[in-house]
Amino acid sequence: MIKIIIIVVVVTTTTTTTIIIIIIFFFFLLLIIIIINNNSNTNLTSSSNNNKHR
Repeated sequence: MIKIIIIVVVVTTTTTTTIIIIIIFFFFLLLIIIIINNNSNTNLTSSSNNNKHR
């Protein structure tokens, strides 16, 4: 019984840590995507403004 309990505890801790790592990874991915989108948007607006001036 004690071995089973230890196995269950180890499995739950590993799964929770992996889930937390995955969540953090996705969060960083979202941040990077948002930053890239912002950069591309600013570039697009600046280029369109240049076209208007010409």
